[in-house]
Amino acid sequence: MLGKWFSAGAKDLQRGCIYQFIAAVTGIPLIVFLVVIPFKFAASPDISPTEFLIIIVLPAALFLIVSIGLGWGLALLYIRQRAYWVDKIFARIPLKGSRLNISGRQYHGAVDEREVDVLYESGPVLTVYVSTQVMTRLSVSDSEETVRGIAHIFHQEPISLQEEGLTIYAHDVGWAQDFLEIPQVRELLKKLIFEPHPFLMRQVLIIPGRLMLRYYRSMQGEDFKFAAEQAVRWVDELLQLAACADSLPHPQEHLPVSELHEKARIGTGDSLGWAIFGVIVLLMVVAFGFSLGVIYLLWGGL
Repeated sequence: MLGKWFSAGAKDLQRGCIYQFIAAVTGIPLIVFLVVIPFKFAASPDISPTEFLIIIVLPAALFLIVSIGLGWGLALLYIRQRAYWVDKIFARIPLKGSRLNISGRQYHGAVDEREVDVLYESGPVLTVYVSTQVMTRLSVSDSEETVRGIAHIFHQEPISLQEEGLTIYAHDVGWAQDFLEIPQVRELLKKLIFEPHPFLMRQVLIIPGRLMLRYYRSMQGEDFKFAAEQAVRWVDELLQLAACADSLPHPQEHLPVSELHEKARIGTGDSLGWAIFGVIVLLMVVAFGFSLGVIYLLWGGL
């Protein structure tokens, strides 16, 4: 797992360097023509304060419009294209889609009389929730030393199973063993954890009231796609797991529903993301206005 994480990090760094190079190639000429050269003309001793402000303000405003507008325009275009693609993926499942923050998508609805919630966020991160009557905690992932090391920090030991390649932690070990003794459960878990696809980290979890699938990180960064058939199959396999879990007697200890998980499942919409964007734009406008004010004072007014 560490090797996969380092490889993914190297790929992210490589893509970041390419993006920085493109930004430099486009940004440096803009800075030269719209900032450096106007300041050189404005440094003339024969220029009036009014002419100075015009020479400085217009190119600087144009620089902000081009740099910020171009960057955000390309970002919003990418977000819209990805939203269109993800919407097509989950159109085969009767879920209602909407924006999640600025760049993510969320889908909510019911399938086979169970609540289903899907969140797709930058990272990339795909999280699927299916409702269940089981009120306990269980975690299933592949048998990697990284997972075991993190669990060891919290003094947790995995359940011993004959199934190779799976690392399992449970709050109620007895109930978990009964659950994992169902052949269909073991088969479904192997499919969800080991099916070939670009996601690096794969987890299946049971939290109070929900069965949860979590896939995140990819060697391809944000630039990868999975098939609609895969998404439909993941949801169907989670529904089958939820049915198996509900077929067993309830765990001895009834754990409460986590407020944190419920807020994450419901999604925050896009108001928070746009509020942050608005604050950033406002701060930039204030900083630009403050700079003009300083220039005005230094030149003694018009």
